[in-house]
Amino acid sequence: MALRAGDAAGANVAVGALPKSGLQLLRGVRGRPPGLGYAVRVVRTGALQAVKERLRVPRELWSCHAGTVGRYFVEGHVPAAAVEELLRRTPPWLGIALPGTPAGSPGMGGARQGPLVVYAVTQQGVWREFGRF
Repeated sequence: MALRAGDAAGANVAVGALPKSGLQLLRGVRGRPPGLGYAVRVVRTGALQAVKERLRVPRELWSCHAGTVGRYFVEGHVPAAAVEELLRRTPPWLGIALPGTPAGSPGMGGARQGPLVVYAVTQQGVWREFGRF
């Protein structure tokens, strides 16, 4: 199924995960708001670094998971609201990222220590704040 620009409902999501990191990933998928209509496919790989490099995710923004939603990469435990906003706007970016594994982010335990800062990455590899969720 192909994703039309701006069509969040029915979007295909492919997520790459290291072989031992699936537990947090699956918690994150289950924790997404109902009704978004994502078809999520988890791909376990021992070559996640190569995937991130192919997607052109800046190393400073790396986390434990990398995924794609339509033509964009989504790096880390990015909140569903940020993905929805990305798909609504359809900017000419490579993708968005939530670096590290912040407590309280989707799929992570612990209490959130303020808003989650998600970054946008341009086609030139420049990154800047996309939003706080």
